[in-house]
Amino acid sequence: MKARSLGLVLSLVLALIVSSVAQAQDIDTCFGLSEADCEVLTSASGQALMIAENFTMDYGLDVNITGIPDGDVIFSHSGVGPVALDPMADFPLSLNLMTQNSFDIAGDADEGPVPFAIYEGTLYMQIEDQWVGMNLIEMMEDPEFAAQFEGLTDPEAMAEELSGQMPEIDDATAEQLAGLLSIDGFLSQVRNGDTFEFTADIGALLSAPEFNEAITELAAVDESGMAMGMGMMLPMVLENGVIQVNQRVNESLGALDRFEVYVDATINGALLDPELEEPIVIDINFWVELSALNDSPVTFDVPAEVEMLDPEDANFDF
Repeated sequence: MKARSLGLVLSLVLALIVSSVAQAQDIDTCFGLSEADCEVLTSASGQALMIAENFTMDYGLDVNITGIPDGDVIFSHSGVGPVALDPMADFPLSLNLMTQNSFDIAGDADEGPVPFAIYEGTLYMQIEDQWVGMNLIEMMEDPEFAAQFEGLTDPEAMAEELSGQMPEIDDATAEQLAGLLSIDGFLSQVRNGDTFEFTADIGALLSAPEFNEAITELAAVDESGMAMGMGMMLPMVLENGVIQVNQRVNESLGALDRFEVYVDATINGALLDPELEEPIVIDINFWVELSALNDSPVTFDVPAEVEMLDPEDANFDF
């Protein structure tokens, strides 16, 4: 519970910082890039999905967590295959991926391939020797299912709901929060060949005097007192926290063709639970690479025997 509260406060502080940027005119949102390099990155962002009708996607996710009471968590998932986008189709997405999964959670381990496809509006997945499927078009047309995603499809409603969860801050506090972006060592971005490397060092943020000042300002408008209490604990609990985002630009296409996220965090578990003698170490790595743009048509041989699942059984409970 303490860990969840600490994460909530840190997320709140970071969200307030980002939302405050719009009110500050002197913040460098290129985080150290030259004007020319910043323009290259900005122009390429989001362009791959604008210019590609299909592509080959190669992606992976690795999660490694040690030091937790129930045992270490090691999880790996990867996949490769063609993906096609057609906004005019009955269902706009088609893909045919061969995924590979492995996990070792508290000594319970398993691994193996899982073929996964979306073809002509139907999802297909092979579990061991059995294919299962689900009609995604029917599922999306189900009013009860659509209601679960209603907030996700309305950005304005999402923004309004998010703002309602944050304490109201005056212009002076907003300016102070925005100023945290300029803390030395917190945010930086460099260009390394075709790859743009963005780094957020949460430890540098939490150890800066400006962070304590911002928490004090937040405490003045936070009637629950959580901001002050957790704000004081965060620098002691989070021993290390670095997020790195790498984006590779294919300048011949004018688009990003590889995206990577690395999360490296070390938590002083003893402050959360005296029985924890070792620090909790979290390593997360996610990457996705696109290739063969507009040269990767999706084909799929529908299996002769498929156990079709009822779309009404799909409940994501958002």
